[in-house]
Amino acid sequence: MDTEDYTLRKKLYETIDEKIKHVEVEIKRCDGIEKNEDEAKLWKSFQKEYTEWKKKYQEFIEISKKFDTIVSYASEVFNMNQDLSAKAQEQAAVVERIVSSINEVSKSVDEISSAIQEITVSVNHQRRGIEEIDRIGDELVDLVEELESITKRFKV
Repeated sequence: MDTEDYTLRKKLYETIDEKIKHVEVEIKRCDGIEKNEDEAKLWKSFQKEYTEWKKKYQEFIEISKKFDTIVSYASEVFNMNQDLSAKAQEQAAVVERIVSSINEVSKSVDEISSAIQEITVSVNHQRRGIEEIDRIGDELVDLVEELESITKRFKV
């Protein structure tokens, strides 16, 4: 219930209370008037009916005011829920941006990983090439040593 509705209902309660007070003043005034037997019976009946009505009216007003309180709380809860919903949507947008950033970083990591694999393959090829060069170098050294040995034999 918004403030305007609450203010209006409060004013209505006050207006009704004022009217009832006015009626009760008039009832007391009428109480003092002399009545014949039929009027006295009617007056007693009216007083009894008025007392019952006033009791029921007071019960109604009590329920109505409790209703106002419940509606007011419900309105506050609704507004808080709206605020929480807006905040949740903001947080969802933040999470979405974070997930997007994580996906971008993940793609970059994948690209780096792929580049590292390519470098590793290249390094392994180079290592095998160096090993092959070392093997050929060793063979050449062996051949040179063998050639020197042959050459020494012929020089003698």
